Amino acid sequence: MQAFNMTRTAWLTCLVAALFPFYSFFQMNLFNVMGPHLVEANHFTLFQVGLLSASFLYAQAALLIIAGLILDRYSTRRIILIAMTMVATGTLMFAFGHSIGVLFFARILTGCAHAFAILGCFQLIVRYFPVDKNSLLMGIVITIALCGGLCAQTPFLLVVNTLGMHTAMLLNALLGYVITILLFGVLVDPPPQNENNRVAIEKIPILLQLKTIMTTMQNWLCGFYASIMSFPLLVLGAAWGASYLVDAHMISKLEATSATLMIFIGMIIGTPIAGAIADFSKYKRNVLIASPALMALVFLIIILFKPLPLSILILLFFIKGLLSGPQVLVYPMIVSNNNPQLAGLALGFSSTLIILCGAIAQTLLSGLAATLGFDLAIFLLPMALLLCVILALKIK
Repeated sequence: MQAFNMTRTAWLTCLVAALFPFYSFFQMNLFNVMGPHLVEANHFTLFQVGLLSASFLYAQAALLIIAGLILDRYSTRRIILIAMTMVATGTLMFAFGHSIGVLFFARILTGCAHAFAILGCFQLIVRYFPVDKNSLLMGIVITIALCGGLCAQTPFLLVVNTLGMHTAMLLNALLGYVITILLFGVLVDPPPQNENNRVAIEKIPILLQLKTIMTTMQNWLCGFYASIMSFPLLVLGAAWGASYLVDAHMISKLEATSATLMIFIGMIIGTPIAGAIADFSKYKRNVLIASPALMALVFLIIILFKPLPLSILILLFFIKGLLSGPQVLVYPMIVSNNNPQLAGLALGFSSTLIILCGAIAQTLLSGLAATLGFDLAIFLLPMALLLCVILALKIK
């Protein structure tokens, strides 16, 4: 009976904790809707909006390694509560901000807090569950997070069209504080017998921990693989997908967000499937190789054959999202290729590569789109995805 209660507590804690990345992913992906609004209402340039969107990722990347160190040492529950409060507060500031400086500060604050979102949930999973259950559970957490990105597309646009941007953002901030209260009432730290590694890890010098993680080549390979696989989501789903489709395929803004929304629906379906494959299959590498190759083909079709009807675009973006699911496989691989006592730091390091490369991609492609047009900027995505095939061949 005690074991049952412990398992129930573990599942409830991990699933409710996933509301944090759900909300945080919502904030990360708002700019498909907010970007055009900021250009029209605040007279920002495309490059300024691109930097504003990417500042969230730069702030997150700057803090991920520190987040891993903190999560390896201190109460995961307390850290998640503090970080969730920061995200909600940053969102509230963004709702009331008008100057570019205030908006940048609010975006950076939410980005810093977002560093603890996925890592905090992964840390709870590693502490509560055995390694052979990690892939599926991590896949479920990412799936819940992706639902936040999905809600930031057409559903949020409909709210904005009905209530206006300012009211929509105020309701967005209110939701953040409601989730914070729910987390406060439900989250439970793993019991002391599962926390012995915290005592051991404090005896290892931080610089030695960093050296150990940074000299493990698998961490670099997994990080770069997942970062490139995230480019389509971070560039098209989070920032410029709707604007590109309006420009290149001559569809309305609402139709364009309906297409980009399908990236998230595809990933919501593909991610837990990939997690189950990782736990029960011996063919992980084949999945890692085939996924980016097929994604590159999908993007070439979108770029070369235009204009495409909305129904075809919806199907292609859904397939792209479905094929993005296997990137979740790298997280349990990172855990298994490192000392369990350094799981948080290892995930933080690899996540830094993922987010930093994504931020650079957002900034670079925004600049290229503003100067040379969307087509050339988007064409870089399939080229990068083909590099993933080479990386997958070297991942253990």
